[in-house]
Amino acid sequence: MFKKISITSLILIVFLNALFLPSFGELAVDSSSAVLIDSQTGKVLWAKNPNVRRKIASTTKIMTGLLVIEELSPEEVVTSDASVESTGESEIYLEKGEKMTVSDLLYALMLRSANDAAVALANQVSGSVESFAKRMDKRAKTLGLKNTDFSSPHGLWDQNTSTAYDMALLGREALKNEVFATIVNTKTTVIKGKRSRKIINRNNLLWQYPRAVGIKTGYTKASGYCLVSAAQKGPVRLIAATLNSSVRQASFDDAKKLFKYGFSQLKYTQIVKKGQVKAKTDVPYSFEKMSLIASKDFGVVTEKKSKIITEIDLRKEVKLPINKGDVLGHIKVYEGKKLLAKQELVAQKDAAEVGLFEKLGFWLKSLFRTLSPASIER
Repeated sequence: MFKKISITSLILIVFLNALFLPSFGELAVDSSSAVLIDSQTGKVLWAKNPNVRRKIASTTKIMTGLLVIEELSPEEVVTSDASVESTGESEIYLEKGEKMTVSDLLYALMLRSANDAAVALANQVSGSVESFAKRMDKRAKTLGLKNTDFSSPHGLWDQNTSTAYDMALLGREALKNEVFATIVNTKTTVIKGKRSRKIINRNNLLWQYPRAVGIKTGYTKASGYCLVSAAQKGPVRLIAATLNSSVRQASFDDAKKLFKYGFSQLKYTQIVKKGQVKAKTDVPYSFEKMSLIASKDFGVVTEKKSKIITEIDLRKEVKLPINKGDVLGHIKVYEGKKLLAKQELVAQKDAAEVGLFEKLGFWLKSLFRTLSPASIER
């Protein structure tokens, strides 16, 4: 009896996978682990061994770059110490005492994958590589990266480990930062220190795939070829993470396959345009209602077969004064019972505080309306 149930369950699982997930035959990827997610919701669209821990090499620098951007000013000048000269492997060959802005070091870090830039920036933020690595781990926890550990800002020593899923989530978070997104979408630039250096982005996907918008490559012999990448088609952004590819080009080819699949499966539905009135709410001591508008264009990305519903949620208690742009509600989008996204609804105009006499006048008018609504209408 048990064997029959097990066989039946196995057949059912295979059948459901065939219905709802692309098989490895449909998307044959070289990478040992791979995942594709929707950037807006974080929903997994396709995966292969997404939660297996692997060495992540220089994709580590996504976290390094994000922390540096959040902690330091782009114009801040960093003076390199002797530790940058002994980093090794991929470098821009910083010298002891060389001065360079944080911005230029970030371009070296994310485009050239410069390990010496990683050390210089880590020292500037935390005083040492070891202290910076602790901050990296702390941030990973706040982002919900459950299978990620850092011991260096560059990934050179193969001690940093993560999963395809965690790295996709990290890439998603990093791309929310406009400074970071601009850097990783840059093909070439020139940075200035003791001498000028031309920096070329190692992410070949920027040249090979027109929709590519970043973000970071990585390689050591132990990690294989790693890539966290992103692509944009209109308002739809996808993020892929591919770990342990056997050859460099395979990591780019895998990403292109994943993006092609993802864009074919998704649709964008605009919910509201910026400035569009979507609701009205009561204003204290007034018979007029306040129009609530969308603070920006808002839409959701879903699978083409999905059905969505919208719901308006207004603030229960509104107090004067109301300033134009104050958040007084939200428009929420659900897929079934799952909340996909929400957008602020804000006051269209000001509503000033009122004095005691205005309040008394409102109460009297309200009383008359209650007692004789018809007479008020006439």
